[in-house]
Amino acid sequence: MKAKYIITGFAALALLFGCSKTKVIENPEPPQSDEEWLYDESLPVPVNFSAPQIEVASKASAQRIDDLAGLEIGVLGIATEPNEAGSAGTTGETHQITADLTQDGTYLPGMKNVKAVVNDEADADTKTYITFKDGEDQNLLIYYPLSSDTNYSFYSYYPYNQNATPATADAFTVDYELGSADILWAEDHAQSYDNDSEAGTLEGFNARYVRTVEKNSDSQDADYTSNFNFHHLTTGLRFYALSDSDSPNITVTGLRIVEVPTRATLYVASRAGAAYPSGTLVPATLDDTPENNVIALTGGDPDSPVLNVTPSQETPENAKGTEIGTLLVAPAASYKIEVDIQLNDTSEPATIEAEIPVRDNSYIAGSMYSLSLLVRNAVEVEIYVGLDPWIEEDVEDSIEIG
Repeated sequence: MKAKYIITGFAALALLFGCSKTKVIENPEPPQSDEEWLYDESLPVPVNFSAPQIEVASKASAQRIDDLAGLEIGVLGIATEPNEAGSAGTTGETHQITADLTQDGTYLPGMKNVKAVVNDEADADTKTYITFKDGEDQNLLIYYPLSSDTNYSFYSYYPYNQNATPATADAFTVDYELGSADILWAEDHAQSYDNDSEAGTLEGFNARYVRTVEKNSDSQDADYTSNFNFHHLTTGLRFYALSDSDSPNITVTGLRIVEVPTRATLYVASRAGAAYPSGTLVPATLDDTPENNVIALTGGDPDSPVLNVTPSQETPENAKGTEIGTLLVAPAASYKIEVDIQLNDTSEPATIEAEIPVRDNSYIAGSMYSLSLLVRNAVEVEIYVGLDPWIEEDVEDSIEIG
């Protein structure tokens, strides 16, 4: 898989910590060159990020994402500590959050749910530039504290929510409506780095770590630089309709998943001992009112939201038919659906209930399943399940950042 790169840029606000007290630079002068801060330790070290291009084949009512260009992602920089086990090399195991996530001091200054806007301008090297924003207009230039006595890890998610705040001291969470949101998440932890100098072993992302790694970049393994590896947290269900030769005159007028959570909470970052680890998508409990536990497909035209699909008559072996639409939902072992059909030779509509076949390993996040509904008559539907190309659950190639 060929890695594509997105370079993150920042501009305009900085908060710096000195060794013994807080130092604030209201209008920092931009460096004379990109490498000036590497050798002048009186200059702040900028925080730089990038993210991979993402191709998602979602269609119809589910939001289509071809890449990150133009999207808004959220990024958090959070103080972390190395695990006692010291299991370097595995994302999510090298550092853990121990501080109270409701306290501002837990976050790298300027990086508490900061919005990153991915620009749609690309150069000849297929690099896409990212700008971090404070509100709609002000760009951010964010620096590591100069003291380097705190290590940071980074967490990112999509879609961005400017109102997201820690629900408790244990977790920073974001709530989503399910059905059309392609929910993405990534984390980034530093590996311990021994540069064979008087600095000793450096444990995490801070000014000293970044300077040291960048100075030795020619001889460094890329594992010591920052990486974002996004995960898809929802499951794609793409519906098709077909009819057998005995029932050609059928139109599908509606389809919905029932007895399913319609909302979910993403645990973007969780401290040690929290109920759910970072990167967990937790579906909401079902509502006491069954009518509220429904995610419906609608037509593509906002002014005509009712489906009106005449099934094709492909054979079941081909297991596709006329595409109805796609829903992005929480992973589950199976799903129940209701299909509204209209027999064209009668005025009587009908609703058929069916259950999508159970999968031993459930319908997993990051996969797109094709569900062909073979409508035999006004009371019978058979469902054929296939796996459509979408994207691997993990992006295989690490993308260099910083």
